[in-house]
Amino acid sequence: IDKGRLEAFRPISHAVITLATLVRGEDASSSFHHMFCHMVKGGGGDWLQVSEELRNPYWGAEMLTCGKQVTELGLVPLEGANE
Repeated sequence: IDKGRLEAFRPISHAVITLATLVRGEDASSSFHHMFCHMVKGGGGDWLQVSEELRNPYWGAEMLTCGKQVTELGLVPLEGANE
């Protein structure tokens, strides 16, 4: 596993989650699942995925199912997300 790539992915993933939470709307075609793995150094790692089946991008085949779902981002913005 390329640790530099993992470290670079973490802040990008967090920014994408924030953006997706703010801009989901009626044009969205599917929900996203916000996932989290506590094993990622620096406070854990978050990511979005379409599938409900957990697929951890931080550890690849080593720990593909390590983590849990935090929330589901539906087809409309989360209440209060634009405040």
